[in-house]
Amino acid sequence: MLAALEPIREIVPLNTSTQKDRHAFLDSLGNSLRDIFNKSQFITTHMANYLKKVKGVLPPLYFFIERSGHELLKQKFITADEYGNEKEIKRNQIHWQKTPSVKLTFRDRKTQEVKTLYYFSVSVSNGGLKERPPFVAFVNQRALFITFVKSASYLMHKDVFNGIRKIIVNNSNHIFQNDTGINT
Repeated sequence: MLAALEPIREIVPLNTSTQKDRHAFLDSLGNSLRDIFNKSQFITTHMANYLKKVKGVLPPLYFFIERSGHELLKQKFITADEYGNEKEIKRNQIHWQKTPSVKLTFRDRKTQEVKTLYYFSVSVSNGGLKERPPFVAFVNQRALFITFVKSASYLMHKDVFNGIRKIIVNNSNHIFQNDTGINT
């Protein structure tokens, strides 16, 4: 499960794009991944610029699924209902949702193990969580889990992010983090 501010948008099919548009898309995708390859982390301001050009977070997610030896099996646009259950929505309704999400199902090419990734385009600040109780219910419903934290600018050290900090601490068996993570 991933949660971040980057938007979920419908992908423009490359097979119907002009060669010029395909090259521009692939250049932007490469640029959006540059920080992760050079610094092992994304830089929010860079991502905001490049993800506009590749139409959201899905192209980098597809890239990493493929690069890690997996194949994408299914994609569903979803939201969470008030109880934290996933609810499938039509792709053209994703922008109308308070808890827009995509569910990606993929398979390891070697082991054939099937995995699921949920990506929520939400703010995990206290205000963002307060506006999105279905997201909080969705996360709480799936506890206990292993959490990896890569937060920017020591966000979870600030009171404005104590809600997500509490959710993570209360619902995680293990927490792996860099030095910008949780300070308990």
